[in-house]
Amino acid sequence: MLLALVVAVAAVATMAPGAAVAASEPCPSSNWTAPSPAWNFHYQLGATIKRLPEDLQPAKANVTAYGIDGFDTSEDVVQAMLASGLYPVCYVSAGSWEDW
Repeated sequence: MLLALVVAVAAVATMAPGAAVAASEPCPSSNWTAPSPAWNFHYQLGATIKRLPEDLQPAKANVTAYGIDGFDTSEDVVQAMLASGLYPVCYVSAGSWEDW
């Protein structure tokens, strides 16, 4: 495992600056919605959304996208948000430690 990591780091380190890197296949555009600069964004901090309260509806809160915790928010809430025309953006901590 360590040898594989060393080889990978060495391979990247020896690449010429600006060298082309093969791109992966793009996602089909029909499966996702590109965010608009006109969207209002709400970042939910400090509280887990247990259900979709009425004040999260876009018409009342004028919010299109919500930043929510990817671990603490249930799939039911995410599906309810999508069904209401909202766009949940799940925050997932990768590589950091949190005590909550």
